[in-house]
Amino acid sequence: MSAVRHALVFISAAAFSLAAHAQVCPTPAVLVGGTCTVPPGTTITANALNPIALNASATGVMTANGITVNLAAANTLCALAQTAATITFSGSTATTTSVGAAANGQNCMRATGLGSAINATGATINMLPTGTVANMVGVLADTQAAITLANTAVSMSGGNGASDYGLRATTLGTITFMGGSVSTNARGGFGVFADGGTISLPGGTTVTTAGAQIAASSTGSHGLNATGAASTITASAVTVNTSATLGSAAYAEAGGTVSVTGSALSTTGAGNTNFPAAGARAVSGGQLQVTGPGATINATGQFGHGVAVQDAGSAISLTDAAVTVSGNRAYGIHVLNGANLTSLRTSVLNTNGVGVVLDGAGTTATFTDSTIRAVPATGYGVKSTLGATSTFTNGTVRAEGLNAAAFFGSTSAMTVNNVTIQTTGDGNAMGVLADLGGQITVTGGSVTTTGTATDPSTSNARRPHGLAARNPGGVLNVTGTPVITQGDEGMGVVADDGGSATIANLTVTTSGTLALGLFSVVEQAGAQFLASITGNNVVVNTSGLRAYGADSEQNFLVAPSLITLTGSSITTQGERAMGLRAVSAGTVVASSTTVLTQGQNAHGKLARSNPSSVTINAGTTVLANGLNAHGSVAQDGGRVAGTGGTVTATGGAAAALYLYGEIATSIANYNGTNLTNTSGPTIGVGGAGNATLSNLIVQGSGHWLRVARIEDFPLLLLDPPLGGILDLDPEPLPPVVPVSLRLPKGAPVPKVTPGLAGITVTNSTLNGFADTLPGNVSNVSLLGNTLWNMTGNSNLTNTVNNASRIQYSVPAPAFKTLTTVTYAGAAGNIGLNTFLGTDGSPSDTLVIDAGTATGTTLLFIANTTGPGAVTNLNGILVVNAINGATTTAGAFSLGAPVTVNGFTYQLFRGSVDASAPESWFLRNVASSPACFPPPCDPGGVPRVPTLDDSRLAILALALLVLASRRLRVVVTRASRS
Repeated sequence: MSAVRHALVFISAAAFSLAAHAQVCPTPAVLVGGTCTVPPGTTITANALNPIALNASATGVMTANGITVNLAAANTLCALAQTAATITFSGSTATTTSVGAAANGQNCMRATGLGSAINATGATINMLPTGTVANMVGVLADTQAAITLANTAVSMSGGNGASDYGLRATTLGTITFMGGSVSTNARGGFGVFADGGTISLPGGTTVTTAGAQIAASSTGSHGLNATGAASTITASAVTVNTSATLGSAAYAEAGGTVSVTGSALSTTGAGNTNFPAAGARAVSGGQLQVTGPGATINATGQFGHGVAVQDAGSAISLTDAAVTVSGNRAYGIHVLNGANLTSLRTSVLNTNGVGVVLDGAGTTATFTDSTIRAVPATGYGVKSTLGATSTFTNGTVRAEGLNAAAFFGSTSAMTVNNVTIQTTGDGNAMGVLADLGGQITVTGGSVTTTGTATDPSTSNARRPHGLAARNPGGVLNVTGTPVITQGDEGMGVVADDGGSATIANLTVTTSGTLALGLFSVVEQAGAQFLASITGNNVVVNTSGLRAYGADSEQNFLVAPSLITLTGSSITTQGERAMGLRAVSAGTVVASSTTVLTQGQNAHGKLARSNPSSVTINAGTTVLANGLNAHGSVAQDGGRVAGTGGTVTATGGAAAALYLYGEIATSIANYNGTNLTNTSGPTIGVGGAGNATLSNLIVQGSGHWLRVARIEDFPLLLLDPPLGGILDLDPEPLPPVVPVSLRLPKGAPVPKVTPGLAGITVTNSTLNGFADTLPGNVSNVSLLGNTLWNMTGNSNLTNTVNNASRIQYSVPAPAFKTLTTVTYAGAAGNIGLNTFLGTDGSPSDTLVIDAGTATGTTLLFIANTTGPGAVTNLNGILVVNAINGATTTAGAFSLGAPVTVNGFTYQLFRGSVDASAPESWFLRNVASSPACFPPPCDPGGVPRVPTLDDSRLAILALALLVLASRRLRVVVTRASRS
């Protein structure tokens, strides 16, 4: 038994003891000082002539146990203790017999003045008049008086009257009410009302209100109501139920305080937008605390919130409480207009609306170790707007309905630490959404979404993203929070039309068709704003068809769409699931990042349409493992670039770099980025494409370059664009056709399918052969100490060799040719393998086909297994000018002496027999190291042969034959001697 219960039992026993020895109270029962007893069983009627049934004053002590009091007129009282008097009313009953206005102003018990008191145990107060009654109070303590009641039932009515209350403490009066019950069904009638006083409900009390609201003031019939700075209600283990319109189970206003422990607060009445019903509500500076264990708040009416707190200075604290809400348009918790809410180990469940709503400048909320769950469609777990600030630490926030985000913030700030975030609905059921002006910081915890898109792959698609930021000022900062999405088009991290997401030290895992890891998009009409995702030490894993790792789309609008990654990794497992993708002017930049794709047509990185770009920087590796999965693709004006790092394709028919130019010239710029593949050309150009390569190695398949029609390459599947979070538009075409590809006005626009490649290579190594298929054009410039290790027959359209080397590989078994229409040397050199023998010996050759060879190039000749021999005719062909090709004098010279077994070969322009005047040959004379026979300029530099040179050569050959015959005759004669 509690101390309070002991005290009440003692008071009751003392009262009966006094009754046994005190005098009988007079009739009417008026006591001024002294003591008296009203005999049990007495019935007293208070009327106009005798308005106070029991009246004690001047420290008098009156005992009135087991009696009955009837109130038969307006403004009558059952008991009045004043000027330090005491009245005991245990086991007694008070009833109003008045009707309508005749009951106005009735008070059952009133104690007024310091030291005045009324005590009762087991009393019954029935003030249930019919009709409209105003200003009727069951129990009233004022002016520092005290009333203590135990196991007492107070029942109040009043119809459409006003100011009808069960318990009321005012002007520093106090009421202690243990056990028992208080009920009222009067309009705007409060069950327990402190307005300048203190009321304590120490345990077991049930409070019920059911009256309609007061229309003029929108005052509901609250269960517990503390109004004013000196007003306090404390309650423990109580049950408060209100079914009143606009009624709240616990209500604190104007600085009043309500503190409820281990109690059940329930409201079933309806509210409205401005005056909601609520389980617990504080306004205009009210203070309200709900503490467990066992504390529950339940609201079921329309606009019946579980907890509502508004206005600056108002505050509600929840500890170990459970809030459950099920009414239409009702919130689990609503904090607005500068109010404050604190939640510790509290659970919030809304089966029909938003879990927590935070609104207004100055609004603050703190949730620690709390659980928030919202079930219905568009039922956000937490919605924060209009300047609210909140912090969530530990706990869980879960939204389960269609288009329901767990966290939504707009023009507000939220800090989320170590919270488990879950959504299970389809559509825009996002884990965290930072909207217009919303700033959300998430640290630790986790985000999981398991829904799928509605109207997938259409302009109406809505998608269950893990993290999203949209519209200007929508800012997400997320650190150490793993993100998981499970469902088609459920994207990990999204930035849309002005949204910005900064993520670090976390993992993003998605599964499903179009379940992108990272997605940045600009798409809206009118003013546009930067959309960006910045990731540091982020691990992205996607699984599903077209589940890109990182995708940036700009829709050719002014504002940039940008994804920047540092120290991160991206892994995709799915057909066409590209690692890094930028389209319609989007931009992706990756530094010190690993990109791995493992599906068919899943390119490592792709940029489509000018000026879309994907750039990798030092420390970045791109590896595409699938069939037809290129390492990097620039498409229709897109740009791929790299500084350092590597790009590798290991699948069948997959290039390390593929330039696809159907409607615009595609661009690649790589510096220090090694390009490697295993099947097909390492670099492929279909349509128009330009590549600038520096300080790198191109290797792998042994086929470093192919230039051909688009149709000659495996089909490059064109994926349609994706839209933002709400409005989705088809991807527009680029705004203009590049000038170089424009056609005359009115002319049809054909596909630009023939290959037109511009390849510039500086200080790099190229391994393998190169080919240009018929009808295509390749322009290849080797600059600044580039080495091309040519391993097979190759053909280019235009070749520049500037201070670089083309090295033909050792014949295995055949010698090789490099065929080009034009060749320009500028201190270049070519390494050829030659069988150094007589005329027509096989050799690697440079073939100039119908074009020109100009400039200066050194030829370095490596003998294979040739023994050396006299070249009697044209010699050994090393540069073959065909189909009218021309070569300039001095275009080629030997870079080193060519000598084998005493035979020294020199380089000559033109054939001896005039069949190939523009070609270049190796010829020699065994007996003379001099430049013989002609043509040969002094210093070993070839010159153009003349007709006289040819005649002299024929004459010299004849003399040589004659001398040889004569020598044989002399030798024969000598041997015979």
